[in-house]
Amino acid sequence: MKILYCNVREMDEYNGFVIDDYHGGGSYTENNVPLEVNNFTRHDNLYYGYVQSTHDTIDIQRNFGASPNADYIDGVLVVWVCHQAKIVGFYIDATVYRKKQPIPDNIAAQRSECEGAGYNITTKQAILIPSEQRKRIVTGMGRCNIWYGNDEINQIVQNYLNDYQKALNELICTVEANSDIKGEEYECLVKQRVNQGVFRDQMIKRFHKRCALCGVSNESFLIASHIKPWSKSDPNEKLSKFNGLLLCPNHDKLFDKGYISFSDEGHIMISSQLSDTDKIFLNVNDKMRISDELISEEMKVYLYYHRTNVFKG
Repeated sequence: MKILYCNVREMDEYNGFVIDDYHGGGSYTENNVPLEVNNFTRHDNLYYGYVQSTHDTIDIQRNFGASPNADYIDGVLVVWVCHQAKIVGFYIDATVYRKKQPIPDNIAAQRSECEGAGYNITTKQAILIPSEQRKRIVTGMGRCNIWYGNDEINQIVQNYLNDYQKALNELICTVEANSDIKGEEYECLVKQRVNQGVFRDQMIKRFHKRCALCGVSNESFLIASHIKPWSKSDPNEKLSKFNGLLLCPNHDKLFDKGYISFSDEGHIMISSQLSDTDKIFLNVNDKMRISDELISEEMKVYLYYHRTNVFKG
């Protein structure tokens, strides 16, 4: 197994979000944004990752046996590590490029403040470890930006990845495992599985056991609702604590179907397709809003997706 360890700053999501307290050094874009800020942003089922390397070059010949003229090598397990030797996430079966590659224009246009950014690693399968679950595992890397491990650490990391993937598979109900379940029945099963697990626990805590909109506080009625729909989210977004709202049944259904959405400031947006009578009986009005303290910069990206792709206007 070819394994590459890459040192990055510690952030929550690496999905276009820039938080104030990221740790570690490295290169920045022209807008003073860390170059790895989009490492776990998916574009057309592909992730474009960046790690700072000497002269923007990764020695794929000496360390992975690539031919002298090869521009890249496939089949590498990339382990992203932050400054405290904690594993941030994985790129599985990744392609590692010898030299830094320019981000395609159509993808650069979708990224936030990415001028000057590039990539040297790609993958179709990425696993981001939630910030509160990251463990100190990779000892021996020191301050190196790139490291190739040793037999002992590689085995520990392999075991950790296997265990984490197993736990993740138990949490996420895949279509392949339920091929006989279709449509709304499958959607219901997926929501039930997720709502009973980590995601719902995160929403209960984040929203203080109350509907984010109306204040209903009976946990039996509260639903952990994805902002960016489950079917459109990658595995990391499915479990992101920023990709969710805690809502009562009425408001969950309205939000899920796109009859309400929210501005970045939390103000409710109500579809013109709802009649005045519907608004009364479903308990929505123009004065409703989500409290400012419940909306983070990371969450705003998901709210934007909902407004532009789900909301009926």
